[in-house]
Amino acid sequence: MAKEGIQFTTNDSVKELINVAVQLKNKARSVLKIIDSFIQAIGAFKLALRQSPYATSEGAKDRSAEINPIVTTGYMLSKMERRARQGKRLAYLSMTEPRVDGDKNADVVGTKTYFSWLTLIWNGTITKAGECFSGNRHETLQKIVNGDDRTLIGISRYFTSNPDLVNRLKNSCPVTPCDRSTFFTNDNKRHLNFSKFGDGEDHSGDYVQPTALV
Repeated sequence: MAKEGIQFTTNDSVKELINVAVQLKNKARSVLKIIDSFIQAIGAFKLALRQSPYATSEGAKDRSAEINPIVTTGYMLSKMERRARQGKRLAYLSMTEPRVDGDKNADVVGTKTYFSWLTLIWNGTITKAGECFSGNRHETLQKIVNGDDRTLIGISRYFTSNPDLVNRLKNSCPVTPCDRSTFFTNDNKRHLNFSKFGDGEDHSGDYVQPTALV
């Protein structure tokens, strides 16, 4: 143990730590500056922060980055929590879970543990999505609902395939998976043909084009 301690405090190790600290500060500077400006203008309670630590789109490197996303995002959240303790807590924190890569489903292995570190840093309200419907949907959702009093649940995408989603959850009925490939298309296919539980699909409006109201 003593030997490891000596190695950790060598000049090279200290330089590496300083380099990481500088990178973290630089990455967060512009975002924090913008947030502080908005806090001053309209108040923290009207603001929310969205973070995507595990994204791989638009140049992001996910867990393959030189500095793990937990470190970079954790640094940002620690700064936000410090502001919160000064009376400047944001309305909520929205985290993009590692279930989506751009507009496609991502590898979700280990999803349940990826964000276990969040509540160790941020003590405010958090929005969750994606994981809420993993595994046994009703049990998972119930566990999240009963877990604490500061978690908001986002399940809007499932309304596209379950127009009666509220009743299905209330009565523990099966939930129809949503079709992500049709989220950003130019027609109504898979937007209007999903039906209530027990009813057949209606494809009559798949290719109906929108018309001007006036």
